[in-house]
Amino acid sequence: MITPWFPWPDTPIRGIWVIDQARSIALDHDVAILAFRPKEGAVAPFELTETTEHGIRTLRVAYPPPAFPGMGMRAARRGALAALELLEAGGFLPEVVHAHVFLASPAALPVAHRLGAPLVLQENLSRITDGRLGLLERLLARLSYRRADVVCPAGGPLAAEVRRLGARKVIEMPNALDTDRFHPRERSAEASTGGKAIAVGSLHPKKGHRHLLEAMPAVLDRRPDFRLELVGEGPMREELESATHRLGIAEAVRFHGFRSKQEVAGMMRTCDLHILPSMRENLPLVVAEAMASGIPTVGTSVGGVPEMLSGGGGVVVPRGDPAALAAAILEVCGGLRSYDPERLAASARESYGLAAVDSRWTRVYESLLSGESPRRRGASSTVNQGVAATDGR
Repeated sequence: MITPWFPWPDTPIRGIWVIDQARSIALDHDVAILAFRPKEGAVAPFELTETTEHGIRTLRVAYPPPAFPGMGMRAARRGALAALELLEAGGFLPEVVHAHVFLASPAALPVAHRLGAPLVLQENLSRITDGRLGLLERLLARLSYRRADVVCPAGGPLAAEVRRLGARKVIEMPNALDTDRFHPRERSAEASTGGKAIAVGSLHPKKGHRHLLEAMPAVLDRRPDFRLELVGEGPMREELESATHRLGIAEAVRFHGFRSKQEVAGMMRTCDLHILPSMRENLPLVVAEAMASGIPTVGTSVGGVPEMLSGGGGVVVPRGDPAALAAAILEVCGGLRSYDPERLAASARESYGLAAVDSRWTRVYESLLSGESPRRRGASSTVNQGVAATDGR
């Protein structure tokens, strides 16, 4: 798997979902991950390191921040090919190149070409659905989608956009969820009396926290004991903390900062509902995490959120509408008994669980290795040997 999005020590949550995607695919395939990025202090032309992380062979390419456009792409290409040589020297012979987001293509395309292997491009970039790509990004996206053997976007709205940008073959694919980590609380555990909600996401304008806080006074008027747990860090934290005092809701809102996946899972099991007030999303994994934890979601009508909640997983409201958010929160709090935690968890497991997603990727890989890929050379071989998937190589 080849990805520019992956956790690094200074960016611990960037692309964190790639880890579970790789773990999912590794259930039936040999996986190596190649993560690349510009990094202050990196030695030119690039630094290449190798470790084992989460049980998966992981290579990292770091290169100095580019002084001119195109230099970063060149460094990513050279680093990726060097990583490929290292893998091949150790007997790892990739059959599939699985890239995360079109921004991975400067590294992924030359590797696929060198191998004569099919290229799978998994797309998750929300700026595509918003039409917020710059000119150079749009050109790179068009090139990447046209040269990929299959593009796998997260959700229907994103699928429509990648088709408009020239993707030849499109198969929708969700991110993977560890349902051993995210699961409902024990039936003996008591729910809160006034209602307790969790919102997980970076404290960034696109996540819509300002609208959620503006909804809180109306919620507290009806449910004075309601509490909101905010998990995440970001540039808006100080502004949002000030807003809680201005709105008179500081006692009802707690800021927890960054928390690990394990910690988030534990927190979800103490809450009654999840709130996603985002202004834009694709197919947000946090909604699946809430479902797996047995709690409903109040989410905005962006990206694939309506699709995810269409089976009874919660309530959808317009984005940027505090009044609608407040009404939906009160509605869900008043009807918590109508949400069956085990049914929600089963739905999440069937759609997003590691085994379920692995099965879907296996079908994609098998179709490419059967000879349908124009890049495929020679006879097809077993799909479970040497697969380089979503963040690697």
